[in-house]
Amino acid sequence: MKSCIELVLSKRSSFEFARMLLEKQIENICHTGSSEQGRAYLTLVEQLRICLKELRTLEKVSPMDEARLTLYKLLTTQEHGRREMEEQMVEEARHLHNFQAIY
Repeated sequence: MKSCIELVLSKRSSFEFARMLLEKQIENICHTGSSEQGRAYLTLVEQLRICLKELRTLEKVSPMDEARLTLYKLLTTQEHGRREMEEQMVEEARHLHNFQAIY
């Protein structure tokens, strides 16, 4: 398993090739009567596929794009907080006005 992971991460092999090797090993494990362990290894192979996909996606993102995305998220959060604060102030002013109108 470790060797296959190292092959894929070093880009000397594709994930599909490594998965094929791992699936053959898992079949052998299942044939020896350890199907539970075989299923556990299949789960690990699927997790490896997901992690590699995320890693490839991150490799394609430039630092500038990452900075823009982070800035956008911060600005969006700040704008949402500002709107909530304004709504709260309007609501408090309405309550104060209603309170003053009663007395």
